[in-house]
Amino acid sequence: MKTQKITQQQNSQIFQGNVFLTNKLSKTTNAQMEHALPVLKEMFKKKPYDLFIKEDEAKKCLLFTVKNGQSSKNSSTVALVNGKVRHATTFYCDMADFIKKEYEKSIETLTFKDKFKNYINVFGKKIFKILTDE
Repeated sequence: MKTQKITQQQNSQIFQGNVFLTNKLSKTTNAQMEHALPVLKEMFKKKPYDLFIKEDEAKKCLLFTVKNGQSSKNSSTVALVNGKVRHATTFYCDMADFIKKEYEKSIETLTFKDKFKNYINVFGKKIFKILTDE
């Protein structure tokens, strides 16, 4: 019986997060975004989720939304007021980094050890409450 070796490359998942501009941007925002876009694409290149950037002309703000392409249930959005920003590239990158961290916090899963610890804590509090009521 022959067995096939599983290499590290075959076993690893390859993520390709993208950055999408969902509507047409104003001239100033578009010029600023052209400088920030390569950095943002590099930031989300190996992530399992995407960044969507949309300009809301009525509210005069930019909406940064991070969500998984397959599921729109888990998403995080932050709004930036459009205006003159001196260092727009770093500002947009900082905002994208902030929303990326917020999204990662929202989708964190607890390990079995953490779940068991929480269960024991809740169970212990219930036992203590029962014993102290009498």
